Amino acid sequence: MMRETKEVGERMALQPNEKGGPYIFVSYSHTISGKAEEVIRALQSKGYRVWFDNGLIPGSSYNDVIAKYITDCEVFLCLLSEGYYESAYCKQEFLFAKEECKKPMIPVYVGRLEEIKKSLPPGIRMWLTGVHSIELRDTDDLVRKIEKSGLAVKCRRSAGTARPAPAGGTAQGLPVKPKPAGSSSQGSPAKPKPAGSGSAQGSPVKPKPAGSSSQGSPAKPKPTGDSGGKPPAKGRPGKRGKIPKEAAATAVVILLAAGIIGGVMVYKQTGIKKTYREAVELIQSGDHHGALEILKTIKGYKDSEDLITSIRADCEVSDCAAARVGDVVVFGTYEQDDQTKNGEEDIEWIVLAREDDRAFLLSRYALDGQPFNESGTDTTWETCSLREWLNSDFYGSAFDINEQQKIAVTECRAETDAFAGTEEEKTLGNDTLDKVFLPSDVETGKYLTSQQMICEHTAYTKKKCASSMDGNAIWMLRMPCEVVHDDTVSLYVEKEAVNDDKYAVRPAMWIDLS
Repeated sequence: MMRETKEVGERMALQPNEKGGPYIFVSYSHTISGKAEEVIRALQSKGYRVWFDNGLIPGSSYNDVIAKYITDCEVFLCLLSEGYYESAYCKQEFLFAKEECKKPMIPVYVGRLEEIKKSLPPGIRMWLTGVHSIELRDTDDLVRKIEKSGLAVKCRRSAGTARPAPAGGTAQGLPVKPKPAGSSSQGSPAKPKPAGSGSAQGSPVKPKPAGSSSQGSPAKPKPTGDSGGKPPAKGRPGKRGKIPKEAAATAVVILLAAGIIGGVMVYKQTGIKKTYREAVELIQSGDHHGALEILKTIKGYKDSEDLITSIRADCEVSDCAAARVGDVVVFGTYEQDDQTKNGEEDIEWIVLAREDDRAFLLSRYALDGQPFNESGTDTTWETCSLREWLNSDFYGSAFDINEQQKIAVTECRAETDAFAGTEEEKTLGNDTLDKVFLPSDVETGKYLTSQQMICEHTAYTKKKCASSMDGNAIWMLRMPCEVVHDDTVSLYVEKEAVNDDKYAVRPAMWIDLS
């Protein structure tokens, strides 16, 4: 943020939110105050409440004010530039928001990406590896991505309703002068027509003699059924324009059906609006679980999906925190029934362990079919394609931006019970840091029961995987080991060679419950 002078803040000529309501805290270095101004203006133009340092003078009272606004903010948006972490104030804000307040973070890179990353401490670079970040190209794109994340949905003011037009006014609200009695549509008084007049110009019309034509000549009587002097065609009605009874009945049925369908649609739309309002009211009252269940039934209506994203992670973590070891919880979504038209299904996880403010989760079912290493060459967990896929494709697809911030970085040890010895251990590779990983055979022996080792296929994985055993999935571990059989379960990673067959992927991860 701008620190050194009040002039920079005054030059921005922007007003931070001081009127109450959830807001975005924007943290930035004074070296990019111009870009910060663009971002803040873009957010405010879209109705977002934003708070930023508008020229506060550093000092003890300054720190108290900043700490208060970070503590109370809904989301912390940091504009990462090359000079960001060189500022002691920016560094304090970032760490206070991340470590002390556990705020949802939106990191935005401003400038040359590689240079910015080099300027950040290794620990922060590692943390940012597992966090969805945004590279600032233009402010409209940035706002769209923030809207899509759902993190700041509460910070946006409600759209104003249109003002009603004044009484007697037009749709534009302009007053219309009352017309004098009998006036025409142009406002001029209409001249009274003389009795018996019939023309639009008010000229009297002479009465026609009985049976006369419109030209005033007496009309010759036509024979019955005459049509221009010709006898009526056979099989045709004597009068034109008459609708057959069957066609009239069909038209009535169609009109009735259209009316019923229209009524049903209006009724359904009214019901959806009511359901949406109920969900919003539940969110405002703090009942996120109730709101989530309602919003799932009206996906696609207005910003229901953004609202789901904004509250789902908190509900899921709350459920994980209340769960005991052995319970099944829901976290994230992934295709499982092989029916893409109905959307992705909730992922079910078995709680394997609870340690401090963390929970160890293993997917209940196989979630995908992938090779351990796409090239088919020998490799370790450290360098295999499956590790990269889990922490990029799967991670980005299964979890929204809020859920991603709840997944802890885990040190995955290069360990196995399959063999021991100095020479053999060299084949294990190095320890790694991952968000999502496969368990090792050491971890399965420590945390899983025999029943939990049995992994069922989903409809999706049954089609993708190379083979099964007794109808159950053959799932992989992260360290090379012999194929392990336990009645109906098979854990698979080849010791001698890695082929490119697709076996079941059963991901694991640690969740931060704090």
